[in-house]
Amino acid sequence: MAKRKNRIHTITGEKGGVGKTTFGSGFVEYYCHKNLPHTLIDVDETNPVTGLTYAPEQHRLDLPVGGDYDDADLTEEEKKHGAKNGGRIIFSDREEEFFIADKIYEAALTQDVILVLPSQIQPKYVRWITTNDLANSNSDVEIVNWFLCDGSAESLSMLKSSMTDLQGIKHILVKNLHFGSAASWKKFDSTYTSHLGDLVPEAVISLPKLCLPSKEIEMLRSEYVPLKDGIERVATLSKRRLRKFLDDTFTAIDETGLIARVVNQESKPAKPDKNNPAEMPAAS
Repeated sequence: MAKRKNRIHTITGEKGGVGKTTFGSGFVEYYCHKNLPHTLIDVDETNPVTGLTYAPEQHRLDLPVGGDYDDADLTEEEKKHGAKNGGRIIFSDREEEFFIADKIYEAALTQDVILVLPSQIQPKYVRWITTNDLANSNSDVEIVNWFLCDGSAESLSMLKSSMTDLQGIKHILVKNLHFGSAASWKKFDSTYTSHLGDLVPEAVISLPKLCLPSKEIEMLRSEYVPLKDGIERVATLSKRRLRKFLDDTFTAIDETGLIARVVNQESKPAKPDKNNPAEMPAAS
């Protein structure tokens, strides 16, 4: 069986406030929970919350764009998320900065990349993919777009535009249940296919609502607290709700079948081969 290509998992949505930071954090937690190697790259130039939460030294705003810094500055936790030399990575229309984004592809040649996009960056992202012909099946890296949707017609139109501009790249429709009601999402489920026409997402999943008081959400984000660590920082029932959010998010990601499942424990030793006396225990 051929080994699957490494992937760039792009957390996108184009529209602001659709839950990219929340889902991006859940996605990183998923990779950590499964013990999957990855590199986290958050290209928000002004407030890369996911990056500053999980790989802060790689995303410090005082770093030069595309510049270098010393690996010795990284903690073991930051190295786990793939932080390394290279400075901040951005998508840019400026010709002298256009090639900085190539580091995303270079990182993906080694291991999966979790790429978190800000809003209103789609034209730059599309240009980078099309200029480098990365939607072509002969690319050494596969790109998967996880597209956050709030259920609005505007959000759905942005998904359609992305799927039209980036044909050949898998799109996962991620319905953010923080928005709307059960009835509105039921209506959405019955109508979104007609809006997309011949375009069909690779999968459709639901992002559960992160049901925490606003002051706790603000604390987690302003202090850049990873969601798993946040369980110890919130109130008693909020702990249960945050655990359930993570469990439900992991289940939703698993349902796509796009990420290999890795047991979160040490491998058990292989059983001895009965046909090889050298592997059998000596008789007592």
